[in-house]
Amino acid sequence: MLVFVGIAVAFVAFFVVMAPLIFWVNYAIGSSFVREAEQMKASLGARPLAFAEDGMKLRQSAVAPLAFSVTWMLADVRVDGHALYVMRYFRRFGRWVFGQPNLRVTWEKEERVDGFFSAYIEGEPRIEDGAVVIRVRMNVQSISLRLRPREPERLLAAIFAMR
Repeated sequence: MLVFVGIAVAFVAFFVVMAPLIFWVNYAIGSSFVREAEQMKASLGARPLAFAEDGMKLRQSAVAPLAFSVTWMLADVRVDGHALYVMRYFRRFGRWVFGQPNLRVTWEKEERVDGFFSAYIEGEPRIEDGAVVIRVRMNVQSISLRLRPREPERLLAAIFAMR
């Protein structure tokens, strides 16, 4: 019984020490992506945009060799004549914003541009249940972005206008 109590105390002590450390490290890493996204939104604001919306719900499913993930997050989305810009983040505890790598989605394959990870569209984007579904490929990953804008038809039209 004493061994069990000792293991339980060690586990709780480890969790109490590590949970805040993990929180702050993730926050520090994500804050650089948030800063990049804010700078890019400012520079994109100077261009004529076909679509712009902040705080859009996003479900991302990714498949890579030996890996699969499904993530629910928020995204600020911009579309100009050349690309779809997806600035992804999580919001925790009301005010804490954890940024994720920013995506630049085009119809053609290209290298990383302006602080965005580049992905290209595979197949035809479509509307399903009020969400715009876009299948993209980034390096060896196949990613499905399910964006839920207020006006899905407008976002889909802006994506097709990028061609």
